[in-house]
Amino acid sequence: MHLQRLLQVMWFMDVLIVEPNELVGSMLFDALDAEGISAAILPDDAALELRHAEPPRVVITSMNRGHNEDLKGHTLVSAMRRKWPAVCAVYLAALWPAHLPRRALAAGERFLTKPVQLDAMIRTVRELLSSGICRQQS
Repeated sequence: MHLQRLLQVMWFMDVLIVEPNELVGSMLFDALDAEGISAAILPDDAALELRHAEPPRVVITSMNRGHNEDLKGHTLVSAMRRKWPAVCAVYLAALWPAHLPRRALAAGERFLTKPVQLDAMIRTVRELLSSGICRQQS
């Protein structure tokens, strides 16, 4: 993990990227950083253990992680919401899980297909950050 990313986790972030593919995570981080949106990257376990005075407002995570992990990202966000109920989520996947109805997305949740179009991801994150839905109480 780059020092800059680690320091951002320790101080403040608008967006937490929880992405098992390091290349994808770095691409998302670089795009957000170029737009002036504070972000950090953490693996699943570290994201779940995060103790933070200022919690993330948006979590970006892959919904599908492979066989038997269809909703891993969804499960991760649900666990994070037990600490931070107002955290918003952007789920990434090549396909929407067939057994999950589209209406399963709650307020403050968005779905983007992979390969991710960075301009769409930036627009989606900006929309969530400005919506008022993702306000956290620390």
